[in-house]
Amino acid sequence: MATPPPYGMTAEGVVAPSQDLIRAYFAAVSKEIFGASSTVDPTTLNGKLVDFATRIGVMFFEGGAGAANASWFTGARGVALEKILALFAFPKIPASSSVVSLVLYGSDATIIGGGSLASVETTKTKFITQAATALGGDQGYVVELQTFVIGAEYTVTIAGQPWSFIAATDDGQDIAEGVRDAIIAGGQQITAIVPPFANLDGHWLLVVEDNGLGPFTLTASADNGALVDYFQAKRVLAISENTGPYEALAGTLNTIETPVAGWEGVVNTADADLGANAESDAAYRLRHRRQLMGKGSASEQAIEDAVAQLAGVEYVKVRANDTDAVDPEGLPAHSIRVTVLGGDDIEIAQTIMRKKAAGIQTYGNESEFVLDGEGFLKEIFYQRPIKKYVWVGIVLLPGEKYPQVGDPEATVAAAVALWGDVNLTIGDDVERYQFGTPINTVPGIKGATITLGFTLNENDPQPPLIAADLVMSSVELPLFDSSRVLVST
Repeated sequence: MATPPPYGMTAEGVVAPSQDLIRAYFAAVSKEIFGASSTVDPTTLNGKLVDFATRIGVMFFEGGAGAANASWFTGARGVALEKILALFAFPKIPASSSVVSLVLYGSDATIIGGGSLASVETTKTKFITQAATALGGDQGYVVELQTFVIGAEYTVTIAGQPWSFIAATDDGQDIAEGVRDAIIAGGQQITAIVPPFANLDGHWLLVVEDNGLGPFTLTASADNGALVDYFQAKRVLAISENTGPYEALAGTLNTIETPVAGWEGVVNTADADLGANAESDAAYRLRHRRQLMGKGSASEQAIEDAVAQLAGVEYVKVRANDTDAVDPEGLPAHSIRVTVLGGDDIEIAQTIMRKKAAGIQTYGNESEFVLDGEGFLKEIFYQRPIKKYVWVGIVLLPGEKYPQVGDPEATVAAAVALWGDVNLTIGDDVERYQFGTPINTVPGIKGATITLGFTLNENDPQPPLIAADLVMSSVELPLFDSSRVLVST
């Protein structure tokens, strides 16, 4: 007798048999009725009857499985799963776009509309500006070094004060960085940044922006036949055209895709913040299970998980002191410190209020007043992390298989920055041996000498780099960017 196709309950829900199995079953039934020699080819009458029964069977099994799974937590998929968890006010994390700060530059009074496109030179990934931008206002400039002449004096005059550098080589990056260092040494309240790559024309850029000075004038010149130019510049946020983790390494987002008269160029001085793909059903279920496991719990992990789920939170770390004395980092007895980057202040405080145990005090450098369970206002403290912008110096020892084409040094810089962003969080020490994994994404590297340093402001110049690990306290956050990973051979 013909055996019905397998189906039924599994750990993932109700499983319907495949169309092939259903047809095989009805074909076997047909041969039992009309004889083993009867044909079930789709072109015959019996075959057409088998196909008709198969279609009905598919609708029956798949419809039944779909209906069951749509109302069952472990079997529901997509929208059905979201509807189930919406009953518990537990939304799915949507896809997000990568975000980058762009420097737009060109002629004074040029207006660049919101929604304008620029792309990454290497990958062609497009980013969309999020606001209209009017160049001008003397708040920022881009100096473009177009030719590089040994012995030429390159001068940038800021608010009437000239800063000069005499080129000892014809290397454009060295010259741009020499001018930058001269400006920084002057101590004016401005930032000066050299993106790590030349633009599409092979020119090197110097981005000069207000950092407390207020509106300022800027001119640039050079002698000995060297050519320079300068433009008004403004920053604007841009997001990737599509959602997902799209990279735009510092200096590579340099192609205008929406031409505008007077808009001369675009550049990013830091890496894009990577977006994310939509949360998968499996990850969605797992996150909900973790929330249920932590519900009513005042453990450090439960508090950390709850805060991490808030919109906009990038990093979070909880430190607890359950002793009767102040701990070595100054945390009072019987208290917790929630260190968090990103997220809404009120939502963070409310979440800590709900999850912490009664009698446990909160500690940190920020606070908000929220209602407790009895309707009284209570001050909840939390900590914003101390950002440490990590600089990494890497001197590679190439072997026989080290690439002779492409840009292996830029590849190593990108891999190291990405590894640091993904793997290190608040309170994690930066240890040099850890970078072996990203460095070896490039073949043929026999060894590497690694030095480290950090600054407390993103646009500060390079600090001294030493052959020592960086130790982080529980409120310090190491931050990485490929523009601060200096790779050489």
